[in-house]
Amino acid sequence: LLKDSLIGAISSFDSLGKILRVKHNTKFLSNPKNLFQNFLKLDESLNTYFGKNVKDYLSQPDSDFLFKMFQVRHIYEHNSGVIDDDFIRNLPQFNAQKGRKYKLDKNEIQQFLEKLSTLMQSIYSEVE
Repeated sequence: LLKDSLIGAISSFDSLGKILRVKHNTKFLSNPKNLFQNFLKLDESLNTYFGKNVKDYLSQPDSDFLFKMFQVRHIYEHNSGVIDDDFIRNLPQFNAQKGRKYKLDKNEIQQFLEKLSTLMQSIYSEVE
């Protein structure tokens, strides 16, 4: 249930992003295709077209937390939740946990859903 909540939330966020990109095709980077699944590229796109970064919509700790959770979603989607080299490249503090499954926590998922919702609403308001 926790994994499905994480994956589903980012999928919904990506769906909103695709709709916004179609409707406002000059306001976002054209690549990657799944821009709203790629936290760093989304941040770059927001900076390029709106002069803002994710940190302008959320606090630094919240932005860092969302980045981490996007990486967690990636390993759950593509690596059964096991921490790999790509994950560690983005989050070196997890180096000692390489090869272990990232343990999802209910409170962490709840916090993630709240922060992602805030970011989603902020981006939507910016564009619309």
